[in-house]
Amino acid sequence: VYSSAILITVQQSVGGSIAGSATVCAGTNSTVLTLSGQTGSITKWQSSLTSNFASATDIANTTTSLTATNLSATTYYRAVITQGSCTAANSATATISVTALPTVTITPSSASITTGSSVNLTASGATTYSWSPSTGLSATNTAAVTATPTATTTYTVTGTSSSCSSTS
Repeated sequence: VYSSAILITVQQSVGGSIAGSATVCAGTNSTVLTLSGQTGSITKWQSSLTSNFASATDIANTTTSLTATNLSATTYYRAVITQGSCTAANSATATISVTALPTVTITPSSASITTGSSVNLTASGATTYSWSPSTGLSATNTAAVTATPTATTTYTVTGTSSSCSSTS
């Protein structure tokens, strides 16, 4: 009796995981996501504004890294992996959380004073403040300052909340 053995390899697609989840400020931002641990080829990446990917947007990228830029809302990412003719598998999800920029306002928005006089300026809309220029100001790092300029001066204030800043 003659017998022969055959090895049958069962393959499956494995999605892997993504490093690079982050929190960024709205507007100009950039985060690199990197896929690892996958088995199979990257078919595409997908993004979605919902964590269940109900309305996923396909991204034509077949490399292990994806750069997410200029996001204005929290966005979820995943890669789609296919091993041969096996069913595709999704990677774990990466989340780029987007923090809104503070809306900084100054009260009053403009003022006229006589030489030697002063005006109280109050910033609002952020957690911390930085006024510029410092000339003629009672402080530079508080919400409320007293301005006593010796010449016409435009003051700006940068407000920061949750590591995100904007200037008024």
